[in-house]
Amino acid sequence: MSSLHHLHNHHHHHHAHHENHHHHRHGEKHCQSTILTPISDHACFVTIELKDELKSSSNGKAMKIYFKLVEACLQIMERWNKEKCTQFAVGFGYELTNSILGNIQDNSLDYVREYMQAEIFPQYPKDLKGKFGGFPNTGGDLFLHIKSVNMDNCFRATQDFANHEFISPLIKKIQDETYAFLHRRNKKSGLGRDLSGFEDGTENPKEMEEKIEATLTNEKDSFLLAQKWVHNLKFFNSLSLKEQENDIGRTKEDSIELENKPETSHVARVTLEKDGDEIEVVRQSMSFGNSSQHGLFFISYANSGKTFIHQLESMVGKGEYATPQGHNDHIMRFSTNILGSLYFIPSIGTLLKMREKLTSYRPSRL
Repeated sequence: MSSLHHLHNHHHHHHAHHENHHHHRHGEKHCQSTILTPISDHACFVTIELKDELKSSSNGKAMKIYFKLVEACLQIMERWNKEKCTQFAVGFGYELTNSILGNIQDNSLDYVREYMQAEIFPQYPKDLKGKFGGFPNTGGDLFLHIKSVNMDNCFRATQDFANHEFISPLIKKIQDETYAFLHRRNKKSGLGRDLSGFEDGTENPKEMEEKIEATLTNEKDSFLLAQKWVHNLKFFNSLSLKEQENDIGRTKEDSIELENKPETSHVARVTLEKDGDEIEVVRQSMSFGNSSQHGLFFISYANSGKTFIHQLESMVGKGEYATPQGHNDHIMRFSTNILGSLYFIPSIGTLLKMREKLTSYRPSRL
């Protein structure tokens, strides 16, 4: 996985793969733009629900709608990813991805079908509960992850998407739209701190090759866990520094992992090891809110949806990675998950392939 041809450095987009498609400057060999780029000052996370009838139909009409949807996603991503300081990515929910696949006759996207059928991708932990609560699966058909140096770009890109002539008629409702900020950025690492004061993303792989390996499949697709967590800072701030550090599993000041961290610490619960190797993910969480409601919008990319399920199971002391069973993540003592879902993040190549395969029903005029 780490060989150099996987290393699609974003700075080289403009002269890569010119021949692929007239409107795909960034070439079909690339993953979506948010995955490997650094965390930004501002972000917007948008959870969109589509009209129910769209997700159950497979006929010429449905095919035309999905064609337009994919086409619009490509157009908008193309437009916004040209902006130097903005990255725009679209995730597809489980049900929607399966509906699109249901309209594609040949086997060219079988690799996506395989992800969708992987034992646990469908079962986002609906009933996964622990001592301090659980993880509601609040659904979502499309998810936008937009990051920018400028807040207005986050807003404008969201409006562009929601009001696009192909997309607007499909939307049942925008379930959640959260504008988020990087809180107390560390100049050296570029990482911010959660509102609790602890650094976020310390464990992210540093090298580009490691990031690629952690987040991308061979086809450059990825998976995203998006969860909105509301903090009770009054409670957390009433704890002693020692208790806080034991709940997180790191020192507060310089984010060094505790040698004797409790099994109930967040770091202990979400660090998964397979054959002695840590399973890596790339976190890009951001803080959000106002005085009355605030917290962390958790964003994490991985090369398999299973990784997230294992982490969530472990947080409530269950599943194959919870050794021993029964330890609940103490982060959940002060933070409540109010929204969440798992998304497929198709590569540009996968989106182009979807668009191409959805054209067999395409009428002469869209």
